[in-house]
This record gives sequence, C-alpha cells and structure tokens, in this order.
Amino acid sequence: MQLTEAQVLGLAPDAASQKAGQGLSGPKKWVTLGANTQALWGECQGSGSKPYQTRVDFSDLNTKCSCPSRKFPCKHAIGLMLMYAATPAVLKDTVPPGWVTEWLEGRQAKQSARKEKEDKPVDAAQQAKRQQARENKVEGGIQELKVWLSDLLHAGLAQVNPQTLRDRENMERRLIDAQAPGLARMVRGLNFSAHGQDFPGSLMRQLGDLFLLLQAFDRLDTLPELLQQDVKTAIGFTQDQKALLLQDGIKDDWLVIGQKTESDERLWTRQTYFYGLSSQKYAMVLDYAHGQPSFNGIYAVGSVLYAELVYFVSGFPLRALVKTSSVMLTEAEPEAHPNLQSMLDGYAAAVAQNPWMVAFPALISGITVSKPDRGPLFQDSQGQVLPTSVYDQDFWTLLALSGGKPIQLFGQYNGGVFVPFSAFVEGQAIALKGGHQ
Repeated sequence: MQLTEAQVLGLAPDAASQKAGQGLSGPKKWVTLGANTQALWGECQGSGSKPYQTRVDFSDLNTKCSCPSRKFPCKHAIGLMLMYAATPAVLKDTVPPGWVTEWLEGRQAKQSARKEKEDKPVDAAQQAKRQQARENKVEGGIQELKVWLSDLLHAGLAQVNPQTLRDRENMERRLIDAQAPGLARMVRGLNFSAHGQDFPGSLMRQLGDLFLLLQAFDRLDTLPELLQQDVKTAIGFTQDQKALLLQDGIKDDWLVIGQKTESDERLWTRQTYFYGLSSQKYAMVLDYAHGQPSFNGIYAVGSVLYAELVYFVSGFPLRALVKTSSVMLTEAEPEAHPNLQSMLDGYAAAVAQNPWMVAFPALISGITVSKPDRGPLFQDSQGQVLPTSVYDQDFWTLLALSGGKPIQLFGQYNGGVFVPFSAFVEGQAIALKGGHQ
C-alpha cells in the first residue's frame, strides 16, 4: 500500500495532532518498527518505562495504540504512517509480534460476529407491529405540528417573542418523542432572528419547506414511488440497511473527495463524500460514534477505494452504504463543474428530483481566491461570485495554496451558501478544517 503525507495528515483529528505526529515521523524515538501487506506496527518510547505499542490495519486504516490519548488516530499512529509514507524502508521487520496479530485476529472475529448477527432472520410479524406503532406516533406528532404552524402564522411573524422560541423547543421535543427526527431537525432550524440576513424571506422558505412536506405526506399514496421514499426520509423514517446491503451496488474506484465531522453533545457524526471515477456519481456515507470520534472506517481525503456502494432509495440518490472496499490510495482527478452557473444548474436538477435534499455536493474548477478591501472573495472563471461565508483559517489556507491561481473546490451547497470541505491543487486533495470540528 502507498501512503502520501497529505493523505496521512488528512486523517489527523486536529492541527495539534498533525504537528505532534510530524514530530514522531522519524525512527529516533521508535524502539521497533515493522510492516507487511496487512499492517504497520511500532513501539514508541514515551515518558513511561514501557514504550507505547502502535498498530495500523491496512484493510481500513484503523489504528490502535496503548497510549492514553483520547484522540483518534493518536499522534503515534500518525507519526508511524508518516514515516511509512516518507521512508518505508525504515520499517524493516516483516513478521508481526503477538500484540499485532492478536489485535488483527480480534478485529476479524468481531467483524464475523457482527455479520453473523446481521444475517439472523427477523421476526416479520413483530417487525410489522413495531412499524405500525411508529407510524401511529409519527401521525400524532404531525397533527400537533400542523396546529402549531397554523397558530404561528395566524399570530404573524412580527409577534415573535421569547415564548415563540420556547414553543419551538417544545415542538421539537414533541417530534422527537413522536419518532419524527427529520421534522424535529427542520423545526429546530427555523431561524426567527429578525437580525438575520434575508429575514423574513429565509424563514418563510423554511416554513414553506415544512408545509410542502406535510402536504406531501397527506397525499403520500398519490406520489411516485421514489418521491414517497424521499418524503418518508425527510420526516425521519429509516430504511432497512440490512435489506439494502443485499442489493447490488455500484462497483467503482471511489475517490474520498471531502469529509465533515460534527458533534452534538456526546454524539459524533461524520459525513464522507465519495466520487466514482468511472460512474462520475457522488455518494455520501454517514457514520456515528459516541463519546469520541472513533469511527469504524477511516477514509483519508484524497485516497481512492475500490468499493461497492449501495445507495439508499431516493429520487436523487446520494446517501450510501459501503458494502465492500479495499484501500488503494492513488492519485485521481475527478470531473468538475466548469463554473458557478453549471453547479447551479446541477443543483436545480437535483432539487427537482428531491425537494427536501439538505445539501448538494459539488466540485467547481477555476475558483480564484482573493482578499480585496471589502473582504474575502471567491470568483469563478466567468467572474461570478461564489456565495460562501468562509473567513477563517480555511480562507487563509486557500489563499496560500492558490497563490492567486485558479483552484478546484469541493463542498456542499444548500441553496444559499457553498461550504468548502477540500481543495484540489496540482492534482492533490487538501482537506480543509471547515469540514471538521
């Protein structure tokens, strides 16, 4: 397996981990070092009497270390991979020690047990009973939401006060209890701030999306099959992932083109965007972790996986599951929109298929980054301004990387703002901090 420095640094949870890992990327502090086709390993001498034991599984770049760090991957794993990327000959041992083989065998056993559990047949009668009970709860929540929205509009948006905000929180909690998390997120996102840009137009668009969704649910049986599924997904109904994985997916060389990690209290969410080099399709894989961002699979921005991805059912398929994969870590150059208008045309076509699509992934070429007196400016090759609110470390990173020359940007467009997750400069993918917390 080949690794590059940029790909390894893209795995680091923060800038401090990148710097600390670079400090351990030489053999000086390592007591043992080894590598074979399955894994990397090494023992790094820290402040204690026993060296820290670090290992990396090549199958998915998962890591484990005996150090006390709560970051994942830790600085020792990053340093070990950086050393392998720069000077693989330094890792001379080829026979893994017992603590490496035990870890690899343990991971394999857990994966087998998980698959065995997933393969167990379900009780169809109990499943149908649970599904009906949930639909009844959702129906109850929707009826209360309709009453709340009607009262809100009859009172008028000029009457928004602290009680309105408390009512919004109560409505959100009620929808969570009703097992309609999609509706709960839409209610939580309602922006009542009169000081926000485009108020009350932005709020009216949000309320319009809610009304459209509720009307669509009332007429669910009359809608095309794919649109029915998009309505149910927007409300918060889940799809049977076990059944999805039984279907054939798209086998392709998938470029990891961007990533975003967020936390909500102790729940971590990671969105990883893939781009099929042959199919020229985007796919978004969603992963969750509790306590700390230690996700099952590790996907480095800029790496390429040969994988089979299965899409969730939708009029505009985007979310997907990884059915099988193997990491190749090679360079790749994806197709990009030539300008902003091309991206907007793509967004319009996607919304026509799924009106409740939260974010549209897009790669745009020919973006020039500059800083005139009035603030940061992103322009395409035709002089059109890319709407983005980026004015933090990512802006200065992009300004330095581009050096005034046009670059490619990948990110999400939500109908108003484009949020960049990565940049492609001279064929190399650079992960941006905005894609991570």
